[in-house]
Amino acid sequence: MQPYHHKLTVVPALPYPYDHEEMWLKADLVYTLSFERLFLPFIGKNAKGDRIYDVRHISDNDLNDIRDCVRSGLGL
Repeated sequence: MQPYHHKLTVVPALPYPYDHEEMWLKADLVYTLSFERLFLPFIGKNAKGDRIYDVRHISDNDLNDIRDCVRSGLGL
């Protein structure tokens, strides 16, 4: 394991194909993209036919660890 790696535990797991309770973050690569191109996983549709999105939040501890990983990956 490198200092820019972080194991993230997601309970309950996300919908398929991201349905693993443990995921790895690799923070030594930087990408630029538009928020409009991000895919939000959804878990079904409501009575009106609108998508129901699976929105998650990570803990403050995980976020701080991820920031440390990014700094390490960028050599800061």
